[in-house]
Amino acid sequence: MATTSGVTTISDVKMFEKSARRHLKTLSATHGVKGTLLIWKPGENTDRLRKKYWCAMAIANHLQQVINERERVKQESCDHDWEYEHSRDERTRYTCKKCGLFR
Repeated sequence: MATTSGVTTISDVKMFEKSARRHLKTLSATHGVKGTLLIWKPGENTDRLRKKYWCAMAIANHLQQVINERERVKQESCDHDWEYEHSRDERTRYTCKKCGLFR
């Protein structure tokens, strides 16, 4: 990106955003990659920033659900190998060495 005394212009940022979105679309079509790009300007309207924030939170929440589901499937199909875990509290804990499930 072209800079003038270390400052990137808005048009450079817009060109980068357009290029990155095009690349994400290509990756989605060719490799099944999912993702989004959130870019904001320092002086952007608070309402627009709030919308972008909630969009990012929704994406993060969806990603957490995907992770939780994959962990659940992995733990259900695991033939657990339990290992005693020494902890500071008085409770006895066992952890599966293969999938990380607590017992």
